[in-house]
Amino acid sequence: MSLRPQAALVALLVGLLAPAAPAAAAVDDPAASTATVAVEGTVARAEIDHFGDDPSSASVYAVRLDDGLLVPVTSRRALPADGQFSGELVIRGAVARELESRDLLPDAGSTVDQESKAGSAALAVAVAESLPMPVVDATVIPAGDTGATVTPSAHRAYVVKMTDQGSVDGDDASIGAAVDAMLSYWVTESDGGISSFGRVGPILGYDSAADYTPSQGCGLNDPFTIWNDALTLFPSVNFDDPGNHLIVLVGEECGHAGPVGVATIGSSLASGGPSILTYDPQTFRSTGAHELGHNFGLLHANLDTCAGPTICEYFDLYSPMGLSIGGTAFTPPALGTLYRAELGLTTSAEVSTVELASGETSLTQSFDLAPRSAATGLRGLLVTDPSTGITYSIDSRARTGRDAGAFYGSAYSLGSPAPTYPTGVVVERQAGLDATYLMTTTGPFVEGTTPRQVGAHGVGNSFSPSPQLKVTVNSIGATTKVTVELGQPQVTSAAPGISGMVKVGETVSATTNGWSVGTSFAYDWRVDDVSTGQTGSSFDIPGSAVGKTLTVKVTGSKAGYASATRDSAGSPVGPGTLSSSAAPGIAGTSSPGRAVTVSPGAWTSGATLAYDWRLDDVSTGAVDATFTIPATAGGKSLTVRVTGTKPGYTSLMKESSPVTVGLGTLTSGAPTISGAVRVAETVSAMTSGWTSGTSFTYDWRLDDVSTGQTGPSYAVPASADGKKLTVTVTGSKAGYVAVARESVASTVAKGILVAKTPTISGTAKVGRTLTAAAGTWTSGTALTYRWYAGTTAITKSSTSRTYKIAKAYKGKKLTVKVTGKKVGYTTVTRTSKATRAVAR
Repeated sequence: MSLRPQAALVALLVGLLAPAAPAAAAVDDPAASTATVAVEGTVARAEIDHFGDDPSSASVYAVRLDDGLLVPVTSRRALPADGQFSGELVIRGAVARELESRDLLPDAGSTVDQESKAGSAALAVAVAESLPMPVVDATVIPAGDTGATVTPSAHRAYVVKMTDQGSVDGDDASIGAAVDAMLSYWVTESDGGISSFGRVGPILGYDSAADYTPSQGCGLNDPFTIWNDALTLFPSVNFDDPGNHLIVLVGEECGHAGPVGVATIGSSLASGGPSILTYDPQTFRSTGAHELGHNFGLLHANLDTCAGPTICEYFDLYSPMGLSIGGTAFTPPALGTLYRAELGLTTSAEVSTVELASGETSLTQSFDLAPRSAATGLRGLLVTDPSTGITYSIDSRARTGRDAGAFYGSAYSLGSPAPTYPTGVVVERQAGLDATYLMTTTGPFVEGTTPRQVGAHGVGNSFSPSPQLKVTVNSIGATTKVTVELGQPQVTSAAPGISGMVKVGETVSATTNGWSVGTSFAYDWRVDDVSTGQTGSSFDIPGSAVGKTLTVKVTGSKAGYASATRDSAGSPVGPGTLSSSAAPGIAGTSSPGRAVTVSPGAWTSGATLAYDWRLDDVSTGAVDATFTIPATAGGKSLTVRVTGTKPGYTSLMKESSPVTVGLGTLTSGAPTISGAVRVAETVSAMTSGWTSGTSFTYDWRLDDVSTGQTGPSYAVPASADGKKLTVTVTGSKAGYVAVARESVASTVAKGILVAKTPTISGTAKVGRTLTAAAGTWTSGTALTYRWYAGTTAITKSSTSRTYKIAKAYKGKKLTVKVTGKKVGYTTVTRTSKATRAVAR
């Protein structure tokens, strides 16, 4: 990257993707048909950083064996730095061919141990030829968190320079002085955490077995080969031990192809590790400080808002973990508050933590900050945004003290579109555990140009990433006054909804989409904006709500957040729908006079049922659950209608299936014949003991032959004389089966003629004629007359009514006997009174 002068980027990055807790991570790579070697060791992860016009980085891996040898590997997944590795490496390509040439190649699909002849040979070839071996079926347990407690310790630097890969300019004394100055940066910045950091022995020169030209970066793309060569110079030093650093110097020209520095990532300020640096006196101090920062576990200082596709990573120039700038002898800036906190270097006197206390809803506090580069005083703030949980550092960068030689605030610029880096208040945010991001502001508008980002905030500027956090720069001088305002964030909310059918009898639920994750809810169900007292997430709509408006008021609460209350839209409550399990039934015997009962079925709880008993679909007016079938119902269709009602519900009527009422059985008694059973008499049929309301028909019979007479009375004809008279009475009534009963037979007696005593008219003298007057007899009676003198009949019976008195009966008294005869009647004779004695 060209500067006005030139910028040089130096970095190594490992372990960004390693889990925070030591949970096993599975790694695989398809290699089922090849042989493998089982390896155990420690993951070494290195980041190769490129600079120039397109700064970028790339990760490479190795497995560090117990003897310190670094076996280059490839993995399709990120491997956690310093993780405990146990897995298999694939033997293939040039490694496989070399083993085959030695007759050591294992059978396909087999696995050999790293201590075996084939296994150790495979690893040796991979190291010697710089041939990465693919990882397959491995388990890597991440290194545990070492915590932030710093125990002062001495660090040692073992320095070598490559003599066959470019030229490291300068004599060993000047190079050593540059190295010592670079090491002293970390002694100063650690505030005693690194008690001393000195070179051990002379600077050793060596020829690397890796045959790379300067145009190929002198092997910086293949750091493990260089490190493996350099390790042989220090056979008694274990660079896995804390505080041991291997520093390999290469010529400045090695950086012209792209990469300019590599280092392994450690886990704490106590860590050691290898690095490779291009030696350029202008950038060396910054480059070395940067790479040693990686050894201590620090990652890059970047822009939060990228200024361009390649102006992002490394572009926080207020940090030693950003770009290393060349062109003049800039010194690395003091370590910022976030990185110091990560390394466990901060104290309460140096850094204040600003956050809301438990139960606190807002906070406004002002601070006087000494420059970050000062040796004493309050020099930084750690502020956590209540709404996001992101922690920001607030540092005053004055380019004084330890920052006096830094790039920021100088007369130099990187040129547009890169940001400008003035003095002022610098805000950085933490990302994960290792990287930081510079929160820039926007520079002044200049017509015809695009405003550039500005790395520091000036007087009157405010930084407010959310409504709950605001940092205002009040003044800048010997100390910088800033005001921090914190407010409890409000739960993200949205109007609740009502799910379900809004009608009486239904259960509806409140929906709470669009609220903050982890929010707890309280509910207040309201009808016409009056609380029902129901506070659950669901609500059973009562009948009293019909026709009213239903809403739910939802209050969301979350620890550390201000609660929010939102109302749903109103929903009109419709009438409920009554339900019935089945049509009603009729239980009991369906006959006149019998009681039947309705079986209404199961209805909506609380429903009131009304009944309507119907015959031939005409209401009987009966409304009870039990119905006594009237006598008139026989043969009719019986149904019952059940109507359910409930406040707030639409009424529902269900009707039973029709039942035909059976015909009743009439109560009856045998009829009797009343009256004299004789000819010419009128007799009557008497009925008693019959069901009330019965109608009768009659059949008068003689000798069991119908007379055709069907009235209740019967005039006995003369033809009935001597015959058996009976009457058959048939009773009928609506709804009943007709019943016929017959009377006991009675023999018809002869009729009794109506007869009068005859009278005689005329003079009782011989020769005179007497006339008999019979009087009124039963109609149709045939009369005969016979005259008597005393007791002696003087004439034969005849129909003549007259008699001429003969001489023989002189002095005699005459009478006449009238005999009446009629069929069916008893013959009757009546005798008149005697006349006077017959005169002469």
